[in-house]
Amino acid sequence: MLKKIPLRIMWRDKSHFLGIILLVLLASFGYAIFSILITNIDTNYKNFVERYNQENFHFTTFFPIDIEALEKKYNVLIEEKFTWDYEYGDKLIRFFNITEKVNKPLILEGKIPKLGEIAVDPNFAQANKLRIGDEIYINGKKFRISGFVALPDYIYITKNETDMLPDPIHFGIGIMSFEDMKNFISSVAFRYYMVKGNISDLASFKTEVNSKYTMLSFQEKNENFRIIVTEKKMESAKPMAFVISGTILIISSILLFIVLRRLINSMHAEIGTLYALGYNRKEITSTYILFPIYIWAMGAIPGSILGYVLSDPFTKCLCTCLNCDERRAV
Repeated sequence: MLKKIPLRIMWRDKSHFLGIILLVLLASFGYAIFSILITNIDTNYKNFVERYNQENFHFTTFFPIDIEALEKKYNVLIEEKFTWDYEYGDKLIRFFNITEKVNKPLILEGKIPKLGEIAVDPNFAQANKLRIGDEIYINGKKFRISGFVALPDYIYITKNETDMLPDPIHFGIGIMSFEDMKNFISSVAFRYYMVKGNISDLASFKTEVNSKYTMLSFQEKNENFRIIVTEKKMESAKPMAFVISGTILIISSILLFIVLRRLINSMHAEIGTLYALGYNRKEITSTYILFPIYIWAMGAIPGSILGYVLSDPFTKCLCTCLNCDERRAV
């Protein structure tokens, strides 16, 4: 009979206890959703980087290199990338050819473009109200948008490396087949190569490339502004999420303690009656300890389940804010 007292009191004052349980539910929901979504984003980003072969470095040369010979000698993957800027009005789309070995494109939605098709980044498409299936004219030639794309080396989409913030209204990236791209570029001033793999003697590699093909520039992954910004955002987002969720949990716990303390202080008459009936201090204490246990069970379990269920849409929303399309890289 003694063990039933907390449930009877909670049912009697259900409106009062409902508010407390709701507070615990919201605290558990916040903790669960922040913990899950930041873990999902971090895991998906790492999968994106590995699965789609984000470059270790890239370089440009004046003359075309012998890719096969360098790959065999240094045990790395090397692929040439071509780029072309299409300007129309105050907007610019930077197109790349579809690569197959390094910095492979991730199709977030739709399909990889074929001849007469392009894929663009979703932020640019959303800002300019472009949808899959829409047709746009590029230098008088009609192209169909086949999908939305993300590139491992162009995660933070800025026009120039000196730009601090993306401008999806005026600048975006896209991919098209090399056959289509050849119609717009007649010649190239330099050759751009991407490398996936670790080279123990990088100085020797650079010396060889420079002596044979005239190296114009060289940039490692940890010097790439677009990659650095994204990784810094990922690093800062994780502790921020745990701080926010932990703060919510601590504040709700303090409020719960205050409310329960006031509740028990207002029940002196009931406690005195239990003493008069012969119950000792240990029995009465163990009974009233059930209040926070019941409240946490009724609030924390549903809150955690709700946070788990809603973590996916929250993950997509946060990724949009972070401008990192790795949310779908699974």
